Amino acid sequence: MTSENVWYLAYGSNMNSKVFKGRRQIKPMQSMAARVPGWTLDFHLPSMPYFEPGMACVHRIEEGEDAQELHGVLYEVTADDYAHIRRTEGGGYKDTGYQDTDVECITYEGKKIHAKTLIRPSNHYQVENLLPSMRYITIIRDGAKEHGLSSEYLEYLNSLKHYVHNETWGKAIGRWIVLLMLLPFAIPFLLAMIASMFFKVTAPRLVYVYFMHFGKFSWLLHDLVLSRIFGSGKSNLGILSPIPIKKAAQKLFNK
Repeated sequence: MTSENVWYLAYGSNMNSKVFKGRRQIKPMQSMAARVPGWTLDFHLPSMPYFEPGMACVHRIEEGEDAQELHGVLYEVTADDYAHIRRTEGGGYKDTGYQDTDVECITYEGKKIHAKTLIRPSNHYQVENLLPSMRYITIIRDGAKEHGLSSEYLEYLNSLKHYVHNETWGKAIGRWIVLLMLLPFAIPFLLAMIASMFFKVTAPRLVYVYFMHFGKFSWLLHDLVLSRIFGSGKSNLGILSPIPIKKAAQKLFNK
């Protein structure tokens, strides 16, 4: 690897080449499967209620936390491409979107590689009990399988629960309400991000700040009004965590 290149660890949708090479137009020099000791996958980054409740993120495994070790895909990319990755993940500025951090990865061949990865910013608003959508978790599963992640990790991904938007009539109606009420306000951000991705430039900071406050408003509206009328736009009946109930109970019993 040249001094100008960067190792980037993908653990979510960027593991899928349709997203990474297709939508983001990144052409990595090489890629390989790896695990990341001390880190685990979560879905604590809020997106859109009733549509895409939780997006993939990672955090350090806390003392006493019985969590699945993180696996992902290491990509060797140019510094310019890495900057583009950060822009398309809402990380054009240090206080918006995903933020980068350094992690030590171990490839399946046993080689240690220091890489950059993206994490939830500490100043980001918090929403509890988020589930990923079926569309989103399927992209992650397909990307993990595509790059040959371990059978144990594939089994783990397959066991994760997803948000069911048509579980009740109320949730289905809530989905339409959100679409009609909030989509017009999201369009300016979406257009700005599409332009940023196409021209590979950083959108004005105001665009990211606008979307951050739009997200806060969306979840405030959900928590105070919509969820009380139509049902949860972030979790399912009796299911608040992506980890299956049986596995969560087993972890609790083994502690």
